Parts: sequence; C-alpha cells; structure tokens
Amino acid sequence: MKNILLVLSILFLGCNTEPTLLDIYKKEITTLKTEDQIEDYWNKLLKLDKEALKTGKYSTKEHDSLNITHMMRTALMFEIHGAKFYNFDNVVPEMHFTHNYFGESKIAFWPLIKKCVNVRGDIKLLQYPEYQLEGVTNTFYDYSIYSDKNKHEFLLNKLNVLESTSVSNDLFEALNYQTSLLELKDSAIIGKWQRQQIKGLNENDFFEFVKMSDNLIYYRKNQRIQKLELIKIIKNTKFYRVEKEPFGWSFKLEENRDLSLIDENEVVLINYSKFNYN
Repeated sequence: MKNILLVLSILFLGCNTEPTLLDIYKKEITTLKTEDQIEDYWNKLLKLDKEALKTGKYSTKEHDSLNITHMMRTALMFEIHGAKFYNFDNVVPEMHFTHNYFGESKIAFWPLIKKCVNVRGDIKLLQYPEYQLEGVTNTFYDYSIYSDKNKHEFLLNKLNVLESTSVSNDLFEALNYQTSLLELKDSAIIGKWQRQQIKGLNENDFFEFVKMSDNLIYYRKNQRIQKLELIKIIKNTKFYRVEKEPFGWSFKLEENRDLSLIDENEVVLINYSKFNYN
C-alpha cells in the first residue's frame, strides 16, 4: 500500500512537483554499483510484480498504476546498466508486460520486448511471439490471437516498427495519462455487448462504449477505459479505433447498435451479441 500511496501522491501534486517519480527511480537505480546489487534489484522487481497480483490487495486502478511504475523501473535498468546484466533466466520484463492492461504503456514497452528478444533469442522468451501478441490484442480488443498463427507475422511486423529514444520516459507519460483518466466520470452508456475473446464463444461478461465527462467516447471492460477515435462514418455506420492501437483494426458500430470487430482489411473477426441488461 505504501508504494501506491507514493505513486498517487506524486502524480496528483502536479506536473511541476520536484522530483518526479521518474527522477526518484533514476536516482535509486543509478546508485546500484555491483552485480549483486543489480541482481537483488531485479529480484525486488519480480517480487513487486507478484505482490501487485494478490487478490484484494489493490483495486484495478491501483494495480494498473503500480504495474506501469514497475515497467518504468525495468526500462531504467536497461537504460542505466545495459543489457549485460539481463540474464537469460530473467522473466521480469515479460511478467511486467503480461500483467499490464493499459494500451499506451503496452505500446511504450514493446521496444524493450524487442531488446529482450535480441539478447535472449526467440525461443528464450515465454512462448514467443504468441504469448506477447496475445497480450496486445487482449489489451486493445479483448480478442485472442493465440491460435491464429496466420496473423502472427503481420502483427509482429506492425509492432516491431515501434521505436523509442527513452522507454522509461514514454512509460512515465503513459502513467500520467492513465492517472488523468481516473478523474473522468460516466456521462452516458452508448451500448453494452457480451465479451467474446474467441469467435462464436460468448462469455458471461460484458464490455461497453461509454461517454465520459470529457464528452469523449471510451471502450470499457473490467473497469478500465481506453479512448475510442472515430475514424469514419459510412451511411450512419461508425468506425472506431482504440487509441494507440497498432494493427489497423477497428470496431464497426451500426445505427441499430450491432457491433463487430474488423481487421485491417475490414474482414469481420467477431460479431458481438448485445448484452442483456436484466
């Protein structure tokens, strides 16, 4: 709990507060001088990742904020100490990536996943690339790509063009943005649909499109929201893209509230069923 209070207090005090959370982590990680200290810090990050997953310890919003701070620290470990201290049995970056459910931070972290692949090789990462691609498509569209191997190469190529001069700074910006979303309030429900990660298999749960207090439309599932960008309207049918989505996929919303998920070629991936409110 002390960690999340530190994160929230620093972020909500304002952008001009000194030092920033990123500054604190940079100073902390720069002080690591020996191999033993660096190894102990990696172990600390893995422990923090496990602690954040304990049922009932944190709310969804608190977990998401904490997870991004873990990703920031992992990025700083690479930026300050280099990949030479990243051992082949180190699963910390993968665990942080897997346990992250906010699109902008997922995208910000991908260049570091590429670095891990380069250091360890494809077969050394957990079920690469299926597992990592699954994490991205689930975060943005709640869609399972795991068994659809025909799409893996295309999706991986789309992600691998992502570059960054400072992953830690990109993650810090993502954290600030995620924190700003916490202040938004519901304004109106646009529609609710049954979740369907696998085509034709409805789940006993829902996602929804909501208008928030900033008058923008968001995609919400599991209490998490991501902004929807209206990309075009054709005969009263609206096409929405999830903000930062990397593949060119979109939601197709008909005037009668029928909803489908389409790929980069506008091929239907999922036709959703409206959720029964009763």
